[in-house]
This record gives sequence, structure tokens and C-alpha cells, in this order.
Amino acid sequence: MLGISSAAGIAIWTGYPFALHPPPPKTQPAAIPVTVEPVGQTDLPIILTGLGTEFIGFWDINFASGAAWTIETSAAEAATFSFTGQGVQDSLVLSDGGALGRNLSGFGDILLDGPGTFTIAASALPTGTVLALAGGAELSGAGTLTDSVDGTGTIMQKNGALTLAGGFDFAGKLAGGSTITLTSAGTFAANTTTGAVAVIAEADITLAKNANLTVSTKDFLFDTTTTGEILSLGGSGKITVTSGHALLGAGKGVTQLHATIGNAGSITAQSGTLSLIGAISNSGTLAAVGGTLVCSESVSGTGTQIIGAASTLWLQDGAASTQSIDFSASSGELELSHASTFLGTIAGFSARDLLELESTKATSLSYANGTLSVLDNSSAVAVLHFSGNYQSTSFSLSEHGSTAVIAFA
Repeated sequence: MLGISSAAGIAIWTGYPFALHPPPPKTQPAAIPVTVEPVGQTDLPIILTGLGTEFIGFWDINFASGAAWTIETSAAEAATFSFTGQGVQDSLVLSDGGALGRNLSGFGDILLDGPGTFTIAASALPTGTVLALAGGAELSGAGTLTDSVDGTGTIMQKNGALTLAGGFDFAGKLAGGSTITLTSAGTFAANTTTGAVAVIAEADITLAKNANLTVSTKDFLFDTTTTGEILSLGGSGKITVTSGHALLGAGKGVTQLHATIGNAGSITAQSGTLSLIGAISNSGTLAAVGGTLVCSESVSGTGTQIIGAASTLWLQDGAASTQSIDFSASSGELELSHASTFLGTIAGFSARDLLELESTKATSLSYANGTLSVLDNSSAVAVLHFSGNYQSTSFSLSEHGSTAVIAFA
């Protein structure tokens, strides 16, 4: 038997405050449409419960406009019935989990109300609505979602790559075993963790105040796909990269991360430019390997900064003495905007590597016991510390405009 209830009363098949037209038969070999219409008061939320297995596959549910509809289904029912609303004034709530295997259309928003797992079929989802998670619900599946995903819960990639193309205002966990791609701008509204899934961001992201984006288990890649593109993570939150995991910048443009950075794993500019704009604590690895890595504030912590071949590390406010710089291949470049604030130790400096000291006038170099003094006449304008087998003849000095350039001789 079908039970229908609201705050105003209960009706079975027909009756106040709403009606079903026509009443669903108890046995029916083929699917027929059933319309739910409000009768009397139209501003009451309506709950359909107990859609028994005797009706599965016999009829579809269409909702007349004028009420906020709430549908509670079992897993089997969610996969079987088609739900159709009349526009943005209608909302659909699915609970108890299930596979969303048939059409869901005509609703302003769809709430997946957990606990439970809702498996998505991208072709069955509506366009221009909001998919919201609540109560610990999990949205699971593969394909491309053109709808916004909001709320708090878990977005689980499963059985193929998952693309979020409608934006998001989400907090919780991004999970799976393969890839979730974010192709439309969105917000991490509170603490969010990436689990066993690789995340690719191809659009701007906002971190809400005090929100922490934690990169764990697999990598988080910011990918600029066109030359000159600027991809931004903005807001006032924090990015935490855990040990053994990576945040990557790649592509043809510039990625700007406006956030406090806590790195115990690795942050790497693979191509293009990756700019870290905020306080940086590095106990792992910062790397420019194939691209340019920019650090706008002084880098603290006990980590390592790596410069690969034909790559640039640009420190705009220096680094602590506990940071080490490692030239891992030739033709690397370390650029210092304020040489006096750089206290770290340099290793691996060799043929075709360069040190560029911006806004620095220098006339000579002096090297002794691992310390290279950069002199303007007799005054030291910068002191650089080296680890390795060097001598005074290892370094040469030139000037390019207002920049002092030090090369391996």
C-alpha cells in the first residue's frame, strides 16, 4: 500500500490535502504516469513514504507546482521511479540511498539526505538544478555532472572519471580511486579532504574563512589549459598537504593560490607558473621542476626547495635558515627579490645555474668557508650560504639593469 503524509494529514491514493491522479493500481504490467497535485493548502512540504515493492516499475511520479515535495525512497525505488517537478519552486529530497538511475527533472534543487549512498547516472540527472548533500550522504558515480553540488558529505568517484561541471559549494570529502575533475568555479565552504582520488582543478576555487583544504592520499592538480590563463584559489582559508602527497601546478598559464600553506608533502610547479600567495610553512618539498614556482612570503619550516632544469624558483621575501635550496639539474634559476631576507643554504649550484638578486647593485664577490658575500665596493649587500665544494673562482658576477646576476664560473 502507498502511504502519503503531510503536516495536515494522511491520504492514501486520494484525499486532502493533495491527490494522486490517477490512483496507482496494485498490479499493472506497464509503467503509467501518476501526478501528485496539492489540494487546499499548497505551501506544505509533502512526504511520500512506503513506496512498496508491489508498485515498482508500474508508474512514474510527476509533481504539480505549488509545494515543496519531499520523497523518501528505498534504494530500489530510487532506481525505478521517475520524478518530475514544475520548476525552481519545487525541491526533491531523496533519502535512504539508492541508485539514481532514471530521470530527475524540473526541480530547483535536489537534496540527497543521508545516511546512505546515492549512485549517480550522469545521463539521468537534471540540468540547472542543485544537488545538495546532507546527513552524511554520499554522492557516488562517474560521468559529468552539469549541476551544482552543495552541502556537506562525500563526493565519491566510482567506476570511471567524475567531472563536476556545474560548480560547487561543498564541504566534506572528495574520494574514489581515480579522478575527479572540477571544470566550473566553486567554493569549499568548510574543511574539505581529498581521499583516495586525484583531483584536477580547471576553474577558480574559493576557500571560505577558516576552511582547510587537506590534500591526502593522492594528488591535487591545478591545470591551466590555455596560454595566458589565470587560475585562482582565493578566500581566507588554509591548504594542508600531508606527508607523501602532492599539490601540483601545470599547464600554460598562471595558478595563484591565495591561502596559508602548510606543506609536509610536496608542492611542485610542473609547467607554467604556480604562485603561493600567503604564509608558507614548508617541512616537505617545494619544487620548480619544469615550471616557475613563486613564493610571495618568507618560507619557514625545515624543508627543501628544489630547482630543476630550465626552471625558476622565485622567493619574493626570502626563506628561513632552516630551508635548503637544491639545484637538482643544470640551467636552474633562483631569483631573490630581497636577498637580505634569504637565510637558507644553497646546494648543487653548478654550470649554467643562475642566482638573480633583484634591486641589488654589486661590484664584486668574496667567498670563504661556505659563505659568499656580495659587495658594493666594500659594503656587503647580501650574504649567501653554500653547501658543497666551492671556492672564490666558482662564481662570476654580472649586472642586468638593477639585478645582480651570479653564475657558476
